[in-house]
Amino acid sequence: MMQVVLLSDYDGTISGERGICKGVIDRIEALRGLGAKVIVASARTVSDMADVLPALDGAVAENGAVIYADGSKLILDPEGAKAIRDSLSGINGILVGDAAAYVPLEIKGDAEQALLKNGVVFSSEAVGNSVILTPANTDKAKGAIALLERLKVSRPYYLVSVGDDVNDLSLFKVSDFSVLVSERDDLKSYVSLVTKRHGCLGFLDFTRSLLEVLSAH
Repeated sequence: MMQVVLLSDYDGTISGERGICKGVIDRIEALRGLGAKVIVASARTVSDMADVLPALDGAVAENGAVIYADGSKLILDPEGAKAIRDSLSGINGILVGDAAAYVPLEIKGDAEQALLKNGVVFSSEAVGNSVILTPANTDKAKGAIALLERLKVSRPYYLVSVGDDVNDLSLFKVSDFSVLVSERDDLKSYVSLVTKRHGCLGFLDFTRSLLEVLSAH
């Protein structure tokens, strides 16, 4: 059977208000036990995903700007990341990760102006009540492909993605099979399946079916 790679979002997909949902870690381990590669792709920093990292083959962090595998991080565009950090260092209220800046919506304009003033080319994407600013041409899909190369996973493989929000769209577009675990009407046309239940429950429902397929081969 072709190598299966599962790319999952974090917030709203495998986690809720109290962290990683019950049953998710066991499900990830079961999938990996049947040969699947499991990767989480998130807007979060690597350290903010510490509760799930030991169960994974790797992670894509900061909306694709950072990848993690085998206990180490790699910033995909270190020069672009440094330019963002340096340009925003004087603005209060901004959280800065290894490569991305997390900016409250009310100071989005100030942050973007500071970057433009310094000639920094960047990507901007709304995530909840903030905006994440990353080096140019950054998204979860590009981070995932870079991570698969680092893990030495090459085509042919069957890429499956699970997500709940607009910053998962890049994953949906590159996947062989994509799953939406929310009621985002604007995303339904981009996915192969919309689960009946949402969030973690939708993830667990879909991956139960995926386990059955893997077990049969």
